[in-house]
Amino acid sequence: MAETVPHRPEMQAKILRSIFNAVGLGIDDQAALLAGEGLSVGEIQDVSAHIPMVAYMRIFERLAQQRNDPTLGLTLSSRMGPELIGATGYIFMHSPDLEAAIRAYSETVFDIQEATSLRFQPGPSALVIYTITDDDIRPRRQDVEFSLGYLHTLIKAYLGGRYAPKAVYFDHSHAPGRNNHDAFFGCPVFFGQDMNALVLHGADLRRGAENFDPNLIALLQHYIQLVGERSYPVSTLSESINQMLSGMIERQSVDIALVATRLGLSETTLRRRLKQEGTTFRDLLRQKRIATARRLLFETDMSMLQVADKIGYAETASFTRAFITECGLTPSQYRREARSV
Repeated sequence: MAETVPHRPEMQAKILRSIFNAVGLGIDDQAALLAGEGLSVGEIQDVSAHIPMVAYMRIFERLAQQRNDPTLGLTLSSRMGPELIGATGYIFMHSPDLEAAIRAYSETVFDIQEATSLRFQPGPSALVIYTITDDDIRPRRQDVEFSLGYLHTLIKAYLGGRYAPKAVYFDHSHAPGRNNHDAFFGCPVFFGQDMNALVLHGADLRRGAENFDPNLIALLQHYIQLVGERSYPVSTLSESINQMLSGMIERQSVDIALVATRLGLSETTLRRRLKQEGTTFRDLLRQKRIATARRLLFETDMSMLQVADKIGYAETASFTRAFITECGLTPSQYRREARSV
């Protein structure tokens, strides 16, 4: 039997092309950045082209470093309009109210950028949570700030500018030397949190725009159905659980009973199906915890105790043993090697 080649999450190349255009990057400079990831300028010009997400993340970070601007993603997000995400952007702008606009966006974000989710939790303090479900895709600061900043920009345009969130959360650390996040969002911004999210006023969700057009929305939704089929649907239970754990691992205690309930399965059925796929829930949970730990060790200055606690280990000794099992290094050794590259 031929060996299955793991799928590399991809995203629409036009996002990176728009970023290059927004900073006025010349063709030669574009070529140099792309070449570092084995890509070419021609590969991002086709309207339907896709590129590896990890390449996009690294290029975005290098561009920010070249420009000595650790908040480049945030800055660029304010320069983008609904055309950046095509039909989804125009559905957003012509929706009957803000809640409908956000829900429509959240349903299609995977088609724009794989291995990501945008989850909406309504309420008096509504949450829109952006998650990158593959912890091996990094560095991610620029993309995360760009993505939440862009959603904030869309909401301001939809509501005519009369809007500010209650708060904004980022799971990465604050960039040294810069403090323009509060001014950008018009609200308190908190770093080192358990999620990347906009916290919205519930009353804003019921506000609508004057250009609501149900006929246009129907046409655009039909277009998305015709051309926007996912090239990489989740095909195994293990993959479904891996994506689910991305939204849970840092915010609550996780066990097989909770996951089985969310999947609508009994624990016995869940264990049996995972066994058929050659794995166990315990293995999947450990792998996701350690993948999250690798990201935190690389992106933050959290202590080993803080990282262990954040991903669900009661003591550093058990965390270290699990980390060595997955990576062959202690957490401290991994942090030194990852940051020395």
